[in-house]
Order: sequence, then C-alpha cells, then structure tokens
Amino acid sequence: LCQTSLLRAATNRYSFSQQFCVSTSVIMQYSKAMAMAVLAVALLAAPVGAVKAITDWEDAFITHYGGSQDGMDPSSPSFGTSEGACGYGSISKDAYPYFSVAAFSPSNHYYQSDALKACGQCFQIQCEEGRNGKTGVCKTDAQGEPLSILVMISDVCPECEANHIDVQSLAFGKLADQGLGNIDVRYRRVECAVPENMKVSVMNYDGAGQWLRLSIDDTGGYAAVKSVSVKSSSSSSWTTMSNTWGAVWEDGSAPQPPLDFQIECADGQVVSADSVVKQNGGISGGVGGAISFSTSVQFAITDPAASAVSAFDGPADPMVVTSTTPGNSDAATGASSGNATATATASGNSSGNTTGTTSASGSSACVDIPAPGSFSCAEQQGWGKCEDSTFVSSNYCALTCGRCGANATASPSTASPTTASPAAGDSSCSDVTPSGGVSCQQRKDWGQCSQSWLTSGSYCQATCGSCGSSASGSSPASSSSPSTSGSSDCQDTPPSGGSTCEQQLQWGACSQGWMTSGNYCAATCGRCGSGASTSPAQVSSYSGPAGRRLLRA
Repeated sequence: LCQTSLLRAATNRYSFSQQFCVSTSVIMQYSKAMAMAVLAVALLAAPVGAVKAITDWEDAFITHYGGSQDGMDPSSPSFGTSEGACGYGSISKDAYPYFSVAAFSPSNHYYQSDALKACGQCFQIQCEEGRNGKTGVCKTDAQGEPLSILVMISDVCPECEANHIDVQSLAFGKLADQGLGNIDVRYRRVECAVPENMKVSVMNYDGAGQWLRLSIDDTGGYAAVKSVSVKSSSSSSWTTMSNTWGAVWEDGSAPQPPLDFQIECADGQVVSADSVVKQNGGISGGVGGAISFSTSVQFAITDPAASAVSAFDGPADPMVVTSTTPGNSDAATGASSGNATATATASGNSSGNTTGTTSASGSSACVDIPAPGSFSCAEQQGWGKCEDSTFVSSNYCALTCGRCGANATASPSTASPTTASPAAGDSSCSDVTPSGGVSCQQRKDWGQCSQSWLTSGSYCQATCGSCGSSASGSSPASSSSPSTSGSSDCQDTPPSGGSTCEQQLQWGACSQGWMTSGNYCAATCGRCGSGASTSPAQVSSYSGPAGRRLLRA
C-alpha cells in the first residue's frame, strides 16, 4: 500500500512530499512511537529557507491597517491588498505575498531612490525590544528571540514619516499584538523569495495597435523592475513601454499578438518571456480586474522558495523569519546598524519622548497616573493609547498625554480629558481635527505638527502647542476658499475618484503634475492667483491612486 503524506517543516517555509510504500500488514505493526520517529526524521531532512540581505539594518516603527482599528476584517482585501498605489490590484491571502505587504512614506529613501517607488521590493522587518523603554512587546521564536517578517511593498503611505512603515494588520500580528497600534522595529532590504515565476497582469488591452496597460507581478530576487519592452512573437523589434505610475507599464499601440515581453531588473538582469499574451484584446478590467498570464522566467533568487504552503499557518508561514533562519545570523543582535539616534521629532515616533512634558504652563499639580499594569505612561503614549476612551475617562497619564490645563489636578475625576489645553494666555485656542479619522494626539505622535498643511489649516493647535497671541482659535479656512488674496473667483475642483481636496492636500498630492496641469484643488493647494483658472484642464491619462487612507485605533 502506497501512501503520500505532505509533511511541513516546523522551522522553515517549505513543504515536501515523501512516499511511504509498505504492506498493509507492516503498517499494522508500526507503533505510534515509530510513526513519530519517522515524522521527526522527515522534518529534519526538509530544506531550510534563507534570507539574503541586500542592505544594512535601519531603525523604524510600524503601524498597521485593514484590521479592527479601521473597522475592517483583516482577512479581506483593503488598501494595499486591494488597489494600492503600486497597481497590483487585489492581492490574495493564500498566494505570494500572502497579505504580507507594506507601504512606505514618500520621504523614505527606498521610495525616493527607485523609479517604481520601491513597488515589488522586499524587506525584512524585525520587532525590537528595549527601544524607548518598550519591553515585553515582541513575539518570539523557540530561542526566545524577536520574530521577523518579510514584506513586499504594494502601496504608499502619504501621511507617514520617513521611518514610519505601514503594514497589513495580519502581518503586524505576526510580530506583536495588534492592539499595541505601533511598535519599534528595524528593517532591511532583502531578496524576494517568490515561489513561482513572474506574471504579466494585463489591466487593459484593446488589441493590436491599441492601448495596453499591465504590471509585472511576483518578481523575485532583487525584484526591482527597471524597464519592460513588448513585441510581437513574429517580430524582432522591441518597443519600450512607459512606466506611468507605481508598477504599471503602458504602450499606446500594442503589437500584434502573441506578445513577448523583455523585463530588465535594476541589477542588470534581463529576462525574456515568449508568447505570454495570445488573445487579441478584450481586456478592460482595470487595476481591480486584471487578468494574469504566467511566464516561464524569473530573476535570479539566491535561495529560491519551493513552497506552496499557505501563510498564517504557524511555524510553516513562508513570510516569517526566526533567529535560526540561514542568512539571519545577526537577527538577535541589539541596536540597528542604521540611524539609531533619530529623535521623535524627526521620525514621528512619539515613544522617544520619555520626559512626559506638557505644553500647558501653570499646571504643576498635574501628574501622571499610570494605567493598571506594568507599562509606563511613555510606553502607553508610544502605543497610541492616549486617546483611548478608558484612558481619557480615567485621566490616566494626563501629563504625558498632554491633557494638563490650568485647572488640572492629580485627581482623575477633576481633570478635563476631552480637549487638549491651549497654551497659557490663549483661552480661545482649541483643537480643530482634520478629516480622515485620525486624532490630533495621534498626529502629534507621528510628528506631523510642523507639517505645512496642518499649520496652514490651523489644525490641532492646542495639542501641537501652536497656540499664541496670533492664534484665533477659529476653524481653518474652508477648502473652497482661496488662500491667495485677490483671487475671489478661485475655487476648488476636486479630481474624480471621490476624494476631497483636503485629502489630496494631506496626501501630498498638491504638487503632482496631474493635479497642477488640471488645476485641481487650486484653493486648498494655495495655487490661486491673478492667472488662476477656475476650471481644470482635461487630463489625458489616469495617473493612479493618490495614496491610501490612514486610520489608527
């Protein structure tokens, strides 16, 4: 009797089949102990996955999206797993990259140094204990060391600071409890260990001589696509496609099918995939309805994955890295080799502020009353707990959380928890919270108080400590009002897609070419003047999502 068993190694990301061919009578004689011994030998013989680092470690902190804090099911596509700014469309939880995706800030140096904004590149993110006084945060491996995850970049986080990475909620949960909101990490770029060959995902294709739009998915190894060319299988002449946004490539006049593709990696590798698309048009699903075509090519991977294991199934998870994973020998070391001295102001991570000072003067009676448990107020602030309803109603950590006012006392019952107090001498100053569902305290924690859109709109003045003799305490100017004098006819015309001009401002889209050429959101973006047009020009092509919404618990 032959029986095939699928055995999964407990400490790596591979699975394999082993065939046992024995007679029925022999099977009946096997004891349970012998069966366990056979299984143990099989597990030890399994191949071991590896991590191939491309860059050195750097310090950062991560938040997460798409979970309960956003009112969403983390197992369902959202933001970077739905229609992220890279253009990969809906990403499956059960296929690479298994929802293990992340979004960089436009200020991140990996984003800035790559033509595709780091789309498709892979990074190892490791939870860090002990930074900024945080302990007992990280999930650990069998050796007691903090776990790491591998993530692929699929989106952009416009509201994030340079060292703030936003990851999918399930991926965050592999490193720490999602309820923490944010944790300190270190990260580095690594090779992408993709288990299959590349795919060409066609979003729009009207046939020979017509528009062709696509993305190159599941790129392995160095992963960074530098150029894509297309030709007819019957031709020897390649046409270079244009990278219009994210990881999306277009050609205004596609050749006659079948279509061949030549894909160049940023490290110099060039691969050619023949007869990939055989049909002559008929594809119009866009980013959310792309049709994927398999290829027989892949960039070189130092340790190619061969696993068909689904993610989120414990030790066999192909995107989890332990301290014993080959190539990860330094995973248990201390401080990052990157910039470990970044301050809270520069990084947007308020957990670095352990002094617990308040912006309100004359509040000497205000003190911190820690919440039950062993965590300090500085830790709670770093984890975004200051706006938690329990914290506010009980007035926990009033000093560190900036809830002290002229009449504040040490008693939780006498403090005013609902509004951050203004600076002394300006009783009219209060917080005006911008749209987007993010509190002023969270924006302060993320280091956004000095950002121009926040200050020019007079948002969060009390929390940010920007109240003064010149502050009016009034609401910010309406987005429909011009910011330049003498332009009474200037008005906002929001772009299509359902987002407001205020959101575009917050996402940093005001200076993007498609916004300025179309004169969208002129008033909110401060482009009003004597020559400002009151109606936008027609934009000829779609430039991709302006970014993603960022909500935090």
